[in-house]
Amino acid sequence: MRIKWSKGNKSFAKAGRLTLYTNSIFNTFTIIVYIAAPFIYKTPREFISILYASAFDAVTMILFAAITIYLSYIGVTTMTNVDKKRAGFWFVIFPAAFYVIIVIIAFIL
Repeated sequence: MRIKWSKGNKSFAKAGRLTLYTNSIFNTFTIIVYIAAPFIYKTPREFISILYASAFDAVTMILFAAITIYLSYIGVTTMTNVDKKRAGFWFVIFPAAFYVIIVIIAFIL
């Protein structure tokens, strides 16, 4: 849908591959955390503390989110012919704002 809003060609196969690739980068971080957690924490109660992320975890999550945003923008501008200004909004500014809102909500709760 964002490709359409960026005035790009409507190739659903390319859009699907692009989404899978960029999401796999961010999801790799989540998978690594959940695989490593049983080895880091001795009891299940300590595992609950993973919800209260440390500064390193927060920085790492933001880094992976930034990489995902960058790769999605590069991918969409390379694989489809989109208006780069519109793509900049839909693939950089909008996702970054979404991640910022999520992080703010996470720290408030």
